[in-house]
Amino acid sequence: MSASLPTVSVLMTTLNGGRYLAPAISSILGQTWRDLELVLVDNGSTDGAVDALIGASKDVRLRVFRQSHNLGIAQGTNFALAQSRGRLIAVIDHDDEALPERLARQVAWLEANPTHGGVAARTWLVDEAGRRLRPDFTLHTAEEHRIFTQFSQAANFGAHLFRREAVAAHPRRVVFPYSSDFDFISRVADSAPITALPEVLFHYRIHARQATQVHRCEQIAAECAVRLLTARRRAGQPEDLPSVAAWLTATSSAARDAAAVYRAWLANYHAASPLLTIYHARKLLSVARTPADAWTAIRHAWPALSGASDRRRLHHLFLRGPLRAFHLRPWPVYD
Repeated sequence: MSASLPTVSVLMTTLNGGRYLAPAISSILGQTWRDLELVLVDNGSTDGAVDALIGASKDVRLRVFRQSHNLGIAQGTNFALAQSRGRLIAVIDHDDEALPERLARQVAWLEANPTHGGVAARTWLVDEAGRRLRPDFTLHTAEEHRIFTQFSQAANFGAHLFRREAVAAHPRRVVFPYSSDFDFISRVADSAPITALPEVLFHYRIHARQATQVHRCEQIAAECAVRLLTARRRAGQPEDLPSVAAWLTATSSAARDAAAVYRAWLANYHAASPLLTIYHARKLLSVARTPADAWTAIRHAWPALSGASDRRRLHHLFLRGPLRAFHLRPWPVYD
């Protein structure tokens, strides 16, 4: 690390990270890019993993901030950012791992491309033991990132490195406890280009205890809400975050499966955006377990398809999905 401030700050929040925490920390402190700090926010862990880490690590680049209670991922990440000092920012989960050359490659790319707000990399999904399962979805160009962030993330969030200005301008919004990363990345993509490197530089761990598995319905509802806010923002309309947040709270507490979430979105917001109405109707159709759900999806999609000016593209969206509708080519290639 330089005598003054580090170039890169890596932010991490943890709550009972268990056996995954130490490998995640080691993957950052073991980077070939040495000029960094790792800001770890412990959200009230009780499993002893942070205590063991502090006792074992002598690396001054690791800075630990203990909390008496769980701030959550969004607020905890905002707190970590406030403590950080780097001009480039990465955020990774306590159960994922960065490959050794990751930061060196991304720092070099951002230095050579000053107009970009961030750069990601390709990711492999791994199991509990760290064995590779399959490549994760990644889009590469800035144009593809902006197009696809109206639907979902264009690359694994933990594989990104951002300029500090982009992160500071778009703090995590705590109304999205399980999708604040998607909300963040869609807002950044509105203000600065983001792209992805063609190398695999990150491992994202799949296991039963991660938040995306335990809180899947809440995450789906949050993703629906983020898509709506993004559509309004990109159309030059007010986001109306309070009313969307109220819908999100009511839906997250009541929904028991993905179909219920998509039904709730279509019931409340089917007139808000033809594009999203068709997209969410497609989602409902994909998880439908009853003829009633299938009929609900078609009943909402048909008026949007019939009245759309860009009817051909929206038909492709409903029948074949956003990748084919917008001619996007991800890695790995989906035929």
